[in-house]
Amino acid sequence: MEMLKITAPVAFALVFMKSITYCFNTFKAIGLLLPEFYYEQANALVRILWEASANLQWVAQEPASRAKLYAQFTVVEHRKFIQMRVNENQRLGFPDMAAKYAAELREFDHAFESVLAEYRIADTKRTRFRPRFSSPTLEDVVRDIGEPWLMEYRERYPLWCFYAHASPGAVLFPNLELREVTKEAFEEYDRPRTALVALWSMAIMERAYLLSCSVTNRRDEGYFDDLDSRLHFRRSMRHPDVPE
Repeated sequence: MEMLKITAPVAFALVFMKSITYCFNTFKAIGLLLPEFYYEQANALVRILWEASANLQWVAQEPASRAKLYAQFTVVEHRKFIQMRVNENQRLGFPDMAAKYAAELREFDHAFESVLAEYRIADTKRTRFRPRFSSPTLEDVVRDIGEPWLMEYRERYPLWCFYAHASPGAVLFPNLELREVTKEAFEEYDRPRTALVALWSMAIMERAYLLSCSVTNRRDEGYFDDLDSRLHFRRSMRHPDVPE
């Protein structure tokens, strides 16, 4: 088996390998849902795949500094769970347990003060941290990496969020008038939506994979060119009003 050679800082190598694996596993999970026409649930995974790919694209622009921000943010996330235990025990009226976790939180803050300082928000009333490893919002990340991500954030991402949050529009539509409630009757409506989700996932996975090729000095563009010549998956992510 050919070994991958990653010429990059250690932190970026970790973020890169774990992110690519996460993207690919999400892509495979979408593939498990779509044969049964579960396109609604697959849309939620497309959102995960798109967001993970966008985050990796952002990190790869400045590997050394941004991989560090990405990896270190796990400290902020872990702190949030300790704080949650303090708050929940206070709410339930368990002062001894609340004090126990409050002491653990103080020890944690002391041990990781230099890391937490990079994400702390100035607030005189309470301790607050940035909600993301990168910047205040995902939109800021998308603006930084530019097109086609920015158009997709405006045009595609809201739909994926509908499904991820089980919004009424995702749950109730399409509201079909069927003569019979059978799998075959639904397939007429489910098949095109399922196909579109499949094409979206291919387009996103291609970007993540080609980014991995640039990091590992591999060239596999021909495979995707051939695949697109047969399935036309790339055009699925384009703005519907922009001619090819």
